[in-house]
Amino acid sequence: MKPKRDRLRRIGEKILTGRGNGKIGGELGYFTEKKMDPTFSKAAFSLKPGEISGLVQTPFGLHIIKVEDVREAKSSRSRK
Repeated sequence: MKPKRDRLRRIGEKILTGRGNGKIGGELGYFTEKKMDPTFSKAAFSLKPGEISGLVQTPFGLHIIKVEDVREAKSSRSRK
């Protein structure tokens, strides 16, 4: 694991209060635009790999999104 990613994971493990994703540092894996809340998806899919969003508010809380990778899914784009 890269040092910066490891640091972000440790921070996430300490402060995340969401549905169990704190145990994995907030890692969501790859997802499609339609799988997430529309506000979250709009922010995530506007970022390029390596970019970090500002605060994104959804009905589930506040989020900071870092896009690590982008790949084309068979039916639509997906982000990690």
